[in-house]
Amino acid sequence: MVTAHFQDFASASSARIRATIASGRTPVLQFREMPTPAEIERANGFCREFGAAVQLRFFAFGWRAFDTALLRDLPDAANLSIDTIRAITDFAPIAALPKLTRLRFGVHEHPDGRLLEALDLARFTHLTLAENKRRNFDLAPLAAAAALEQLFVQGHHRNIAAIAGLPRLADVSLSGFPKRHDLAFLNDLKPLRSLLLILGSRASIAEFAHAELAKLRIVWVRQLEELGPLRRFTGLEELAIEDQLRLTSLDLSGLDLRRLTITNCKNLREIIGLEAQTRLEHCVVRGTRVGDVAREERRG
Repeated sequence: MVTAHFQDFASASSARIRATIASGRTPVLQFREMPTPAEIERANGFCREFGAAVQLRFFAFGWRAFDTALLRDLPDAANLSIDTIRAITDFAPIAALPKLTRLRFGVHEHPDGRLLEALDLARFTHLTLAENKRRNFDLAPLAAAAALEQLFVQGHHRNIAAIAGLPRLADVSLSGFPKRHDLAFLNDLKPLRSLLLILGSRASIAEFAHAELAKLRIVWVRQLEELGPLRRFTGLEELAIEDQLRLTSLDLSGLDLRRLTITNCKNLREIIGLEAQTRLEHCVVRGTRVGDVAREERRG
């Protein structure tokens, strides 16, 4: 999701929000302090007018607890972000929002690992669960999220295999996913088209295979040494590998890529099958040893 943040809520207007949406971005109406009753009423009017196309974001709050009671005056909110918040007073007002279909939740000290049970997940299309200090969210209720299209999970993994049967989940991002939990559960997620792996650690992703995957991005996954033959992703069109310091070889054989980005993989010496990528529209390879190896071979 490409966003456009209104740093000053007073600058928001129906015309500006409409223009932002028309440009392909999601307008984000931000509050870092408790809004006034007039601002809440105005924000709800924007939510009524634009639905899930506009996001309400409550963040920071001086690291004080965020009083969710104000959400009772935002019944038209469909796209809500509560993030970089220390704590909230109560989860119930979030769960009670009658039109909520998109939620971004990042509350560091939220202790209740069963919070998903309170949500009507059947109507959710987008969900982001940032880590809390316990990393204890139970993801089993996601099995009921039949309309879910996009999921970002940071640090949590308990019962994550529940997403494998979801019929519309095409975009998954996993941040800080533990190496003791392999990625094979994603093999059964038939609608999956885009996967982002960021942070965490594991030596390999060879257990993950998906013929319909179109986009794969791997960023700063510690200890990653090999990806295995990528031909098991026969539908792959976009590949991005960033900040992988142990990766020495990449095999693109059998792929037909449109976009390739490889950056800061300082020990990568070879990219097998690169010359066969005849459909490339975008190719960036920098911060690797690929050019050095070629020069060494010419000198030899």
